Amino acid sequence: MAQVVQPWQWPARQCSRYGPRGRTGLIRLAPTHALWTASNPTAALYSGQGRAERISGGPRSRPVLGAESTLRDHLRACFDRARREMIAVQDRETRHKHGLTARELFFRGEALFDLHVDPDYHAFTYEGRVVLRLVRHTSWEPARLRAGVLMELVWDEGGPPPVAPANSDVDPDSHCGAFFRHPRSDGRFPAWRSVNVVISHVEDQHIYVQVESFDNFLTQALTPVYAKDQGPRVSLDSDTGRLQVFLIRRSELGIYGLQIQALSRLRSQPGVRTQLDLPLLPELIRETGSAAATPPSHFFHPELDASKRAAVQHCDRHPHLSVIHGPPGTGKTTTLAAAVLSAVANGDKVLVLAPSHTACDAITMALLKYWPESRWGPSDQGALVRIGMDLRVTVRALTRYLAVNLHENGNFQTVVKNLANVRSAILSHPRGEKGLGKLLAQEKKLVQARDREFRLVQDAAIRQARIVVATNLSALRFPIFSRVWQGKFNLVCIDEAGFVPDEIVLPFLTCKARLILSGDHMQLPPIYYSLDVTKRYPVQSLFERLIKFAPQNVNFLNTQYRSNALIAQWSSQEFYHNQVLSHASVANQLLEDLPHVRSTTETSTPLLFIDTSSRQDRHETKLTDLAEDDENSSILNREEAALVDQLVRKYLSLKVDPYDIGIITPYWNQVMLLRSLIWTNKRRQKIEIRTVDGYQGREKELIIMSFVRSNAEHDVGFLRESRRVNVSITRAKRACILVGDASTLKIDPALANFISFCEDKNALLPVRDIL
Repeated sequence: MAQVVQPWQWPARQCSRYGPRGRTGLIRLAPTHALWTASNPTAALYSGQGRAERISGGPRSRPVLGAESTLRDHLRACFDRARREMIAVQDRETRHKHGLTARELFFRGEALFDLHVDPDYHAFTYEGRVVLRLVRHTSWEPARLRAGVLMELVWDEGGPPPVAPANSDVDPDSHCGAFFRHPRSDGRFPAWRSVNVVISHVEDQHIYVQVESFDNFLTQALTPVYAKDQGPRVSLDSDTGRLQVFLIRRSELGIYGLQIQALSRLRSQPGVRTQLDLPLLPELIRETGSAAATPPSHFFHPELDASKRAAVQHCDRHPHLSVIHGPPGTGKTTTLAAAVLSAVANGDKVLVLAPSHTACDAITMALLKYWPESRWGPSDQGALVRIGMDLRVTVRALTRYLAVNLHENGNFQTVVKNLANVRSAILSHPRGEKGLGKLLAQEKKLVQARDREFRLVQDAAIRQARIVVATNLSALRFPIFSRVWQGKFNLVCIDEAGFVPDEIVLPFLTCKARLILSGDHMQLPPIYYSLDVTKRYPVQSLFERLIKFAPQNVNFLNTQYRSNALIAQWSSQEFYHNQVLSHASVANQLLEDLPHVRSTTETSTPLLFIDTSSRQDRHETKLTDLAEDDENSSILNREEAALVDQLVRKYLSLKVDPYDIGIITPYWNQVMLLRSLIWTNKRRQKIEIRTVDGYQGREKELIIMSFVRSNAEHDVGFLRESRRVNVSITRAKRACILVGDASTLKIDPALANFISFCEDKNALLPVRDIL
């Protein structure tokens, strides 16, 4: 629903984003925690005076969730972490929106200013959502936004008479907090309103968005845009007469509310209430070793190696819990897909969960690759269902597995058609004439009917399906969550479980179904923004604790199929006790083996560390005093960025496809600097430049990493978390080039080991030998 900021009642989400005015026009921002709990009853329930503090027992020393910790202990910790994370995320969003410039938000893909609603275009989707076309009118580079991103469409509701636009001529280097609070030319303060949208398509000058809700606020904003002969009541551009808007990334606070909701449901389950004082981990593996008396028929595929076959067999034979530990490139998603198909072959109904839509699509593609069509028939006849919104599916071919595309429902299609007609009539309704209220009431009833029919379609699809694939958050919502606890699924599989916080995993660990957890705790751990959480609790997933507590339940995949053997060797030695082998098909692969790539020293080198310690200007720059624990820590290294740019130019001249190049760096300011240097044309914009966290689960032929840290204090910051380095290096398939100051990085034991490894392999060169 569109929202308005009132001077006497400030929802924290609006306050933290748009800086509302007080009664006198002065900005009065209360502490974010107080604002949020005051305006949100659910938050108050879990605030310091609410339920979460009572459950957690108040402040105490750092708890240890070990082998004998009860389910009650785990629930207390999860409630407490979710509450603290909610507060930390709100504060972080406040710092971003008020402390970053428009340019910084733009390069992060978090906001885009200076947009107009195009009055000559609107359409409707098959679900009745309104599609608007936004026009860019600045000289900034093409937007870094992509289809499927959840955003808010924000505009100044303005007021009579028409006023000069509040957000015209946005200074890209000004802080956005001042912009949100700056008065309009008539002296009035902006009255910001927003509505949730999803980006559906991005072009150089146009961005198409789908509006999820349609109410009176949106009607007042859009009617004067499309009914051109009527006088405007919103802030329009004085030159073009178009409604000015901007896009800003949607708040993540709802995620934590959903977690708390699911934990509350879990706590109220009769079966859970009787087990609160039982130790959780022993209960999870209570049937360890009690393999089925008669081994079931296994589903094997010729491409599965010995360790994968053993993992599938273990998952079949152990009736309660199995863990698949897959180091980088070993094919844990493929193994999980084979285990799911084997379970289905034995008559099970399976729920497959993953932390993101990209991960969901990866496991869905793996399931389709090995789908036994000759035995089960076509996969798109209802046996496999992908839960989600069409725009959130990253592989377009998979949209046919969405519930609305699998099951024909005449009522649903009729309602959607009627909804589109009514919304079109609303947009073109002449202002001032009677009948608009009736149309809005009709539209509201049709939306309720559409949602009701959609739930019926989705429920029917889930009932019929053998395999349901969904994100973790989608599964926490009531329809799927209730089916899990009703015992409708025989098996629940969680992919990337080492990366998933306990608050999401716990509700599924305690259900009646068999469990398969797949992941790698030696890659990125769960991410927490709250310093309170990281100080009070070990940043350790339940997946990692299960591996340590129950090694007999763990299936280790020992053959990697991604990287050149030299790239994978250090990772194997440092993190996996030298047990990961490189398959012959990838062990000697190089960049020069790719089509059209020139054969040179650069393209025949799989691993290279470029040491900048001999350069006088190598040191990092810290632009602000923001805390380093914040992802927004403003640290960058211009010398390293310039060197990375030179390397990119060199490899592009050697005919390496820009799509095959990935650049990783731990700090967001370095990401923005690199993007500004490298993304100078459309071809170079194909090069992905992300933080380490953004590359989890991805791979590129060539990876270039900038370590950034170089200082007299030898402070490496959060690079002390060596698992980040493991993720960065193992994203590379044929070549990995790392740029850093060895004299600073050697202070960390893991980084010192890596630098020594490069020296032993003649893969370390001073920067003077490269330039």
